[in-house]
Amino acid sequence: MRVSEYRFQISSSLSRAAMILVLFTPIAIFFSRQSPSLLIAIIALMMMLSAYLGGRWSSYISSLKNILKSEWFIFLALFFLYACISSVWSPAGTKGLIAVIQTGSSVVSAILLVLAFDDTDSSLVGKIALTGLMLSALTIIADTFSLHQMRVFFIPDGKAYDSNRAAVLLSLATPILLGLIAAKGRRAIIAMAALVIIVLAVSMSFSESAKLALMVSVSTFVLISIGGKKGWLLLLAVFILLHASAPLTFNWVHDLTPKVLFELTEYKTFEIRTKIWETYSQLVSLKPLAGFGAGSAEHVHLDTAIQAMVGTNIPFLKSIHPHSAPLQIWFELGLIGALLAGLSMYFGLRKINLIEDALRSTVGSFVGAVYAVSAISHGLWQAWWPCVVAYVCLGIIPLRHKK
Repeated sequence: MRVSEYRFQISSSLSRAAMILVLFTPIAIFFSRQSPSLLIAIIALMMMLSAYLGGRWSSYISSLKNILKSEWFIFLALFFLYACISSVWSPAGTKGLIAVIQTGSSVVSAILLVLAFDDTDSSLVGKIALTGLMLSALTIIADTFSLHQMRVFFIPDGKAYDSNRAAVLLSLATPILLGLIAAKGRRAIIAMAALVIIVLAVSMSFSESAKLALMVSVSTFVLISIGGKKGWLLLLAVFILLHASAPLTFNWVHDLTPKVLFELTEYKTFEIRTKIWETYSQLVSLKPLAGFGAGSAEHVHLDTAIQAMVGTNIPFLKSIHPHSAPLQIWFELGLIGALLAGLSMYFGLRKINLIEDALRSTVGSFVGAVYAVSAISHGLWQAWWPCVVAYVCLGIIPLRHKK
C-alpha cells in the first residue's frame, strides 16, 4: 500500500470517528454538564488531523488565515488579551486568568471545529448533528417520564437540572428547523416533526434559558422573515444598544418589570436575577474604565467597602457571576472591554446582512437566541457555551452551501 493511500485511509477513519462523536455529543451534554469543551476540542483536533492527512490542509489553513485577518477576530483577540491583563488587578487573581484562558481556548476550539467541517461533506455532518439533537430531545422526554430516574441510574449523584445545558442546545437548533420548514418540500415535514419534539423536550426541562431561547428564536425568525434586511438591522441595533447601555438597562429592569411576571418563573428566579443585575450595575461606576478585573464578579462581595455600599443587597453579589455576559463585561473589564467586545460583535454580525434572504432568517434568529441567553442568563467565562454554539453551527453550514 502506498503512503498516500495509507494517509487517506487514516484521514477517512478519523473523519468517521469524529462524526460518531458529533452524533453522541448532545446526549453526552445531557449526562455531563462539563463535557462540551472537551468533546468539541477532541472533534476539532481529529478533523484537523484528517484534513492534514487527507490533502485538505492547504484549504483549511487558507480559511484559517482569513479568520485571523478578519476585523471581528482581531478585536476578539484584543478583548481576551485585555481580559488576561486585567487579572493583575482582579481580586480573583490567577483564578480569573485561568477562567479567561479556558474560555478563550473553547472559542478557539469552536472556530477550528466549524472551519474543519466547513471544508468537508457539510451535508452529512449537518444531518448527523440534527440526528444527535433528536436523540438528546428524546432522552430528555424519556427522563422526564421516568421522573428523572433514568438520570439517577447513570449518575446517582446528579441533579435533574443538570440537563439544562442539553435543553439550551436544543433550543438553539430551532432556527435551523424553522428555515427548513419555511423552505417547504419533503424536508419541511421532517423538520416540523423534529420541531415538535424539541418544543416538547424544552417545555419539560427545568431550563428557563432554553425556553427563552425558544421564544426568541421564533420571534426573531418571524421578524427577519417579514422585515428582510431591515428586520435584521433592527435586531442588530438592539444588540448593540443593549451592549452599550448594559449598566443602565440592567439597573432598571427590576423596577420596571410588572410584579406578575416574577411569579411566572419557578422559585421567582427571574426576580432574584433582576436584583443580581441591579446590584452589579450599581457597582460599575466605581471602576468604569478598566473594570474590577477578570473573574472579580465571584469575589467582589468580600470587599468590605462594597459590602457597606450595597448593604442588604450583598447576598446578590454571591452568585458566581451576574447572569449577564454584557453586564459582566462592563463590571469586570469596564469601558475598554465593552468597546473591544462591541467592535468584535459589530464587525462579525454586520455581514449577516449580506446573506441571501432565506438563510438570513435562520442565521439571524440563531444569533438572536444566542445573544438573548448570553445577555440575561449566562456568565462571561463559561467555557462550555462557545462549544454549544459551535455545535449548532454544524447544522447551519449545509444551509449556507446549499445552492
